[in-house]
Amino acid sequence: MSKIAVIHFAPLEIYPPVQNLVNLMSTACPNKKISVFTTRSVNYKLPVYNNEHNFINIHRFGRSGNRLKLLVRMWNYLKFYGCTLLYLVAERPNRILYYETISSFPAIFFKNLFKKNTEIFIHYHEYTSPSEYESGMKLGKVFHKLERKIYPLAKWVSHTNEQRMHLFEKDLLPVRLSQLKILPNYPPRSWLAEPAFKNSNLLRVVYIGALSTETMFVKEFSSWVKQQRGFVSWDIYSYNVSPSTKEYLAEISEDVIKLKPGVCYSELPKILEQYDVGIILYRGHIENYIYNATNKLFEYHSCGLDVWYPSGMDGINQYARLDSIPKIVPINFELLSELDLRELKDHKNLPIKKSRFYCEDALKPLVSCLCGRSI
Repeated sequence: MSKIAVIHFAPLEIYPPVQNLVNLMSTACPNKKISVFTTRSVNYKLPVYNNEHNFINIHRFGRSGNRLKLLVRMWNYLKFYGCTLLYLVAERPNRILYYETISSFPAIFFKNLFKKNTEIFIHYHEYTSPSEYESGMKLGKVFHKLERKIYPLAKWVSHTNEQRMHLFEKDLLPVRLSQLKILPNYPPRSWLAEPAFKNSNLLRVVYIGALSTETMFVKEFSSWVKQQRGFVSWDIYSYNVSPSTKEYLAEISEDVIKLKPGVCYSELPKILEQYDVGIILYRGHIENYIYNATNKLFEYHSCGLDVWYPSGMDGINQYARLDSIPKIVPINFELLSELDLRELKDHKNLPIKKSRFYCEDALKPLVSCLCGRSI
């Protein structure tokens, strides 16, 4: 039986794209043994993701999160890498997919020392610049030096969009790789819904995900919502809100702005159908966020919501559209006072163009390679 290993150091529960991959593999790879290696979160109380198929085994070795003290964190790194490597040696998988540099060590060590013909697949949720590797965590810096040597031997190396891939390619020069792929983060086809805009007096805005006043336009948008005097409401669903952001939201104490607990990924469609607009707030303080076509864009859009996003996010600008619904609207968050709310709410005579972005289509090439068969 062919064996596949997926290594994802960060908890699966906060990475829906990995959940989508495992779900698709559970139907596309029935004759394979699939082992997934990850950690448990100490930062968030999340519903545990599991897959009901008995040929998919999810192993959680150690814990991860910034709440761990240094020595405890180091012990959990050792536990994750050591246990994962032992399983790889015991199971001897034919193919290994790892996500991000922080997950690379067991795959690289196993291929170099135990099974050189194992095919390596690599995917990056985020783009990390050379300067960020240099100034960041030492473990990541060391691992990245090792994985640069494995790139030419890898079967697959992917980023979420063309712009991030272009930056990645430029960082590798003079080395050029032929196996580079684009793997965007789309939601499942089952999420597709009719546009949710109700054209009522109240505009219902929602935000899903991590929230920070330091890297997002939280204060600017909160002030704008307050100025609308009850014609706009804003609900925030998040497992990860920075302490300063919680303090700020408590201080402004606005009835029309509500901070709610995060929700399980599979429950998002039922939550989103209650709203008119999904908001994206990244400031674009580093290249990774400037060139970020974030999951939220496609999740909101697929569920029928208009999407408002900062106009400085070049990764989203190619998807902007005002001539059909749901709209995808670039917004200058530093000049929110100039927004024409009536125009933004106007959907008369606009044709409906539903989302065409599904994870099943995006993931098909990768899953076909991992499973060794067309799907």
